[in-house]
Amino acid sequence: MSQLNFENPELPLLIVNPNSAGGATGRNWSSVAADFRAHFGPFVTRFTESSGQGSSIALDAVQAGHRFVIACGGDGTINEVMNGIVDSGVDAELGVLPSGTGGDFRRFIGMSNETRDAARQLRDGHTITIDIGLVEFIDLKGNQPTRHFINISSFGIGASVATRVAESGFLKWLPLSGAARGRARFAASTLKEALNLQTFDVKLRIDDGPEKFLR
Repeated sequence: MSQLNFENPELPLLIVNPNSAGGATGRNWSSVAADFRAHFGPFVTRFTESSGQGSSIALDAVQAGHRFVIACGGDGTINEVMNGIVDSGVDAELGVLPSGTGGDFRRFIGMSNETRDAARQLRDGHTITIDIGLVEFIDLKGNQPTRHFINISSFGIGASVATRVAESGFLKWLPLSGAARGRARFAASTLKEALNLQTFDVKLRIDDGPEKFLR
């Protein structure tokens, strides 16, 4: 049973990460929402308040009846919402309204980074089926969680850069747009990680194939 009150489950649900794009999503949400509604139509909104909450909101939403859930944010937000839908076991559609620092998946599916164009794509486009991956790993606390992923999964320096970008507040003072500031933070974080590069061993097995050791 859903712990949240999802009114109008027949409407699409937009799960918004207000901290995405360096906080620009939350600061500019009124104008973004108005522009999106004008070109898409009515929808229901839920905002995330902490890391990982996109998954729980999406899971509760589809169990409450929503069948079209749109992730508004970057690749991390999309990943959370996708995991919630998959974990629910319910047949629901995932949509993307790009508004984040990263945009790999947006580019992969050909989604516009402009709100108006993305709204029209979500309104008039068609649903496609894609593969998802499942990764099992041991985290820094010794736990063995599992995660689904789409488009790409990374570890090592790529994951370290993503963590540094997500946790750091540096470069917020720059007079840049959210996307430009995000690219600057990625570049600076990559440089810092490269200067402090640490090596470690990784054991990788894909499906039922042989184990491979990477360093």
